[in-house]
Amino acid sequence: MPPAGGSSLGNPVLQDARFRQALQWAVDKQKLAAVVFSGTTQPGDTVVVPGFSHNPDWHWTPPADTAYRFNLKKAGELLDTAGYRDTNGDGLRDFRGKPIALRLWSLSDHPTGQQEGKLLVGWFRQLGLKIDLRTVDSGAATDAIYNTVSGKLAPDFDLIIWGWYPGLDAGQGLSVFTTAQIGGWSDCGWSNEEFDRLYEEQLHAIDVGTRKQLIDRMQQLIYEQTPYIVLTTRSDTEAYDTGKWTGWVKSPARIGSALWQIIPENYLYVQPKTAGVVTQTGGGSSSTWIIVAVAAAAAVVIVLVLVIRRRKTRAVEEAG
Repeated sequence: MPPAGGSSLGNPVLQDARFRQALQWAVDKQKLAAVVFSGTTQPGDTVVVPGFSHNPDWHWTPPADTAYRFNLKKAGELLDTAGYRDTNGDGLRDFRGKPIALRLWSLSDHPTGQQEGKLLVGWFRQLGLKIDLRTVDSGAATDAIYNTVSGKLAPDFDLIIWGWYPGLDAGQGLSVFTTAQIGGWSDCGWSNEEFDRLYEEQLHAIDVGTRKQLIDRMQQLIYEQTPYIVLTTRSDTEAYDTGKWTGWVKSPARIGSALWQIIPENYLYVQPKTAGVVTQTGGGSSSTWIIVAVAAAAAVVIVLVLVIRRRKTRAVEEAG
């Protein structure tokens, strides 16, 4: 069982969805893709990656008129409207009479995350936010996310850049954002009653079209409320030999990866090709994606934090 909820040790401004939305407008995802990944990634938007599945593609695309774009002026105006202003002329925005200071952590085993952090610091500082950028190891980040005080969950961080791979089903990944997962899989502590209700409905939806509508709305809620800021998606590469070995099983079937996930069938069915079997060579691209993302906590949650995390894509080459 997860620990009972306590209070967050993160900066309380991150409880405000308006503050998190302003940060969305302050991230140049195009530049992240071009500079950090040399154009090998795509700017991200929602937590369900496009192209990972077919018939249907569970990804929801934000309408152009409501999609977040890089606009520091708009980000600053949103912070002004929300009451986060520079009250003493020192160039820093204040909250409760003190400058807003946020910790931004990148992971020591993710060099690209460290580069991303430097760019994020520059944009956030232009908004008048004091940002402390540090590199920590994954263990320290995990300890901060699941920190407890007197047996109660008390996360102790503001922003973390990292990442994880999605599950095979969109609902599996979206389950991370349910209230029930606070203290469990949830690293951002976001809680939303409508989202929880929609999650239960999609679990029992038999009609694909109906389930698609529910999952689209769940993505829309996350996008609007910004428990994550999805930065980019990218491809990894894997190689496996179809010239000498047969029986490879992909997941998702036919379009997915043979190696990214531990697929038990590969241990059962992969075997050397026998004499007389024609050698096959070829290539293909899987849809195993990871999202580069920023996660944040909302006003009604226990974990009052902002988290940045990454997911990727994976390309496949078959060796003959």
